[in-house]
Amino acid sequence: MNIIEELKNLNVGEVLENVDIRKYTTYRVGGKATALVYPDDEYNLIELIKFLKNKNIKYKIIGRGSNLIFVGELYDGVLIKLDKFDKLEIRENEIIVGSGYQLIKLATRLSRMGYTGIEFATGIPGSVGGAVYMNAGAYKSDMGYIVKCVKVLTPKLKIKELTNYDLNFHYRSSFIQEHTGYICLEVTLILKKGNPDEIMQLIEDRKKRLELWNKINEYGNGYISFKRLNYQLNKYLKLPRIVKNKMPIKLAFDAVSKKYSKYGIKKEDCLIEWMEFRIFLVYLRQFFEYWIMFEKEDDSGDHNITLDEFKKAFPQMKNWGIEISGIGAEKEFQYIDKNNSGIISFEEFCSYAINKSLNLEEDDGFDDEELKNLK
Repeated sequence: MNIIEELKNLNVGEVLENVDIRKYTTYRVGGKATALVYPDDEYNLIELIKFLKNKNIKYKIIGRGSNLIFVGELYDGVLIKLDKFDKLEIRENEIIVGSGYQLIKLATRLSRMGYTGIEFATGIPGSVGGAVYMNAGAYKSDMGYIVKCVKVLTPKLKIKELTNYDLNFHYRSSFIQEHTGYICLEVTLILKKGNPDEIMQLIEDRKKRLELWNKINEYGNGYISFKRLNYQLNKYLKLPRIVKNKMPIKLAFDAVSKKYSKYGIKKEDCLIEWMEFRIFLVYLRQFFEYWIMFEKEDDSGDHNITLDEFKKAFPQMKNWGIEISGIGAEKEFQYIDKNNSGIISFEEFCSYAINKSLNLEEDDGFDDEELKNLK
């Protein structure tokens, strides 16, 4: 009797033979595996592993196959998928879910129901068990913030509960990852209730930013230069007013790429990655608001503000959150004009606007379609 027949005779779940590993990994690479088994439940998983250990057959638990690469043409062993471990029980703020449940499906479903805290996971592929294993996360959050406890199978094939403290979550790491042989079976999450509309809007905004980054980062190398970024923003966001001048983009780019200076990298050679790109968009929207303000004061259109132009803008500046009398105009002008050139540059105006917390009101009578594109 061969191994496939023996596995089928165990009656522990569905057994597939000579499987193409590429079908079960997100990278779509790899050769063949001797067998793939879908255990029906915890008891059958234990029986399966006992059998494999007794036969000295190697095995590997896999989730949804994200971040998983098999090297070689043949995995001479048994792959185990816990897809049938997909229970979902919701008890007020406590959610009990099987380790084989799809993380994106869970996060999206709970978010739509108004649960907050798991929004970060709506774009993370893989299973719930895999997410706990590697402490998956995004947007300054991760599984360690929401997991209450986890039911595991120990290397001695005993079922045990590990608390959040026991799991020792760290950046992309957990107790289960650091201790070979532990298998995640079931996870209990603790979430708070929020506003469903606000939660879904947050998720949609993040999705749009990621889609924009994937378009802009067309070569898929994970970083982009200022020159390329400027070109791509013009192509995809349609921001002719700021792309033409470049200053708002340059200031936003410089703000997020400052860290490279400590490594001796010249400013013109700096690059930004996805994490910085998200912050870049926040800066860009703010600097674009300042650019609109700046344009309103710059009557001559020479990209500088004179004292006379500054005085004429007083009524408008009141709407932005600051009131200046005619008497204090020159003093305030000199305060903004840091290099004493007799004119205010856009960079100087931005420093002043940040310091004074100036805010462009939406009823100020400007066309804000471009601003909406930067939301």
